[in-house]
Amino acid sequence: MRVEMFYDVVCPYACIGAFASGAEAAALGIELVWRPVLLGGLMAAAGTPAVPAQTWSPARQAVGRHDLLREGRRAGLGIRQHPEHPRRTVEAMRLLTAAPEDVRPALSLALFRAGNLEGRDVSDRSVWGPLAQAHGVDPDVVNDPAVKDELRAATAAASDAGMFGVPTYRVGDRWWWGQDRRHLAWSAATGRRVESRQVDGGRRGAVVTVYHDVASPFSYLAQTQLPRLAAAAGAVLDWRPILVGGLFRDIGTVDVPLVAMGERKRAYQVRDLLDHAAWWDVPFTFPSRFPLRSVTVQRALLVAPEARKTLYRAVWAEDADVGSDEGCTAILDGAGLPGRDILARTQAPEVKAALIANTQAARDAGACGVPTLVIDGEVFWGQDRLAAAFEAMTAAS
Repeated sequence: MRVEMFYDVVCPYACIGAFASGAEAAALGIELVWRPVLLGGLMAAAGTPAVPAQTWSPARQAVGRHDLLREGRRAGLGIRQHPEHPRRTVEAMRLLTAAPEDVRPALSLALFRAGNLEGRDVSDRSVWGPLAQAHGVDPDVVNDPAVKDELRAATAAASDAGMFGVPTYRVGDRWWWGQDRRHLAWSAATGRRVESRQVDGGRRGAVVTVYHDVASPFSYLAQTQLPRLAAAAGAVLDWRPILVGGLFRDIGTVDVPLVAMGERKRAYQVRDLLDHAAWWDVPFTFPSRFPLRSVTVQRALLVAPEARKTLYRAVWAEDADVGSDEGCTAILDGAGLPGRDILARTQAPEVKAALIANTQAARDAGACGVPTLVIDGEVFWGQDRLAAAFEAMTAAS
């Protein structure tokens, strides 16, 4: 059993994955193969901006910074980057390309530590040179044309396979992007379910505010799991329907980020949604009416919160028409709810005002998308942060 890990020491999430992956793979009897590539080369080939965070809204940048630090803490790492991050890592990655395979993991971790935990400049030979020497690698190897060609070829091969970021884990022809997806690679390699790390601190009755929109596949997946997690944590879920399109406009994000993504990332994002649905054993199909205009549905959820599962399932499992009044009414009627009455009540001024107020509250809380969970003032964004949210639900207050 072997898993290839593609990485560049410039990436802090790759740093988190690298420090965790060695021990996890060894415990599972997996051969972990370290594959140095140039993140900049992957991103350029995929048409991604050189520094994606610079194109994000201020709200998303703030959520991203907090998420990085939190994911580092969850892995027992204190992320600290150079003040001018990202620094150029071409020479560092040439070192790793030239390093013998039995030396490469330790040297990689040393470079990750320098650049992402100690805030040092890994583009500076005075930083990477001594680390190379300490691991028996000649620093001058970075000037070897053969090494340069090998790194370029490795990056091109990864790009040709469809990769656009790091860390990426590959088993055979199948690959997963992100340090938080490595459990999928471990499961594929071992042929058995390997759960992602999650710490249960006990039941404490936390209140979890959930900002969500039926228009989002990520919200759909999260709402299939949150009741289970909240029950295990003794937490209370406070469901708050919002208009995610309104939130996006307020914070300066495109209306449908999935559509605006580059082709490679968009294709992967859809596959990742299918992976999550399969992992949690829930039905999922991308609707033919995407993007969905969800204002009436979101108001309906304010009028009849008990319709949440029905309406989400109608969109993301049954490809039903909930965007029209007639379609939404029929779906509610089919679930034994008074569809016509619910739809009539969605036009009440107080219902319309409540949806606007919820959207404003989400923005004020720091949300940059859905689902957004707020626990004791801390923001968790995305269905892929449910493990971290569960730990917050169970942590001592």
